[in-house]
Amino acid sequence: MWASRIVTEGGAGTRFGFFDLGLLAGRACLAADFVYWGSQKFLNPPNIAHVLESAGLPGALVYPTFLLQIFGGLMILAGFQARLAAALLGWFCIAAPSIFWLNSPMNLTRDYSAAGGFIFLLILGAGKLSCDALLPRRFDGLARLWAKVGDHWLGRGLLIARLLIALPLITDGALRVREVVVGGQTDPAYQIGHLPMMLMIAAELAAGLSIALGLRARAAALAILPLWAWSAIAFHMPPLRLMADDGLSITKDLTTAGALLILAAHCPRKTATKLAAAT
Repeated sequence: MWASRIVTEGGAGTRFGFFDLGLLAGRACLAADFVYWGSQKFLNPPNIAHVLESAGLPGALVYPTFLLQIFGGLMILAGFQARLAAALLGWFCIAAPSIFWLNSPMNLTRDYSAAGGFIFLLILGAGKLSCDALLPRRFDGLARLWAKVGDHWLGRGLLIARLLIALPLITDGALRVREVVVGGQTDPAYQIGHLPMMLMIAAELAAGLSIALGLRARAAALAILPLWAWSAIAFHMPPLRLMADDGLSITKDLTTAGALLILAAHCPRKTATKLAAAT
């Protein structure tokens, strides 16, 4: 269904369909954030160097950082050496926000969610619609490495990835519940009214818990995506700006959307088959 053919290693035809397109879209969402913010660092390195120095880090780190973000993002988009790029960017998505976003749980968990998407790409690959699919397997050293790792450990890696992807959904829902109970409702989402807000909270928590527990994770990811996309545009994309008043950027929402798409494309029920193919 919705299938055509592409040529992969050895010249063999391989079918691809709807979820392969979803995997490509997920990679594009992840890449957009890194290419955009890497370009901003490239255009204004002194300001970013000052931010790094204020956190006790060498200002010169701005240069390898924007190179990693720009070129790593483009590699993810093209699916070229995607496992290598996913390993580097996944580490970056854990390390950098753990330094700069500890006081902003919504930003923090969105970056962690991106790390979860990168773990899926690291273990299961960029999919059929990628440059890697057109190259012989011997060019993908990390894919060969998985042949030496037991499925048990790879499965644990995918579990960690699911938990990371679920984090922003659970965190957003929990923070909004707290604001309902305690008061001080600063979240722009409250502009839509009390009942719609409660339904939104319920949907986020249900989807997050379903993904974390692996209970119909694909269905949960696909179900929450339209709500996530709508809320990102409505609350985190003010006119002519990418940064909302609550400090969240729509590109951060894009990374979570990308992780959800990648999770949906790499269906958990086919994990064993995909692990075998990856090795």
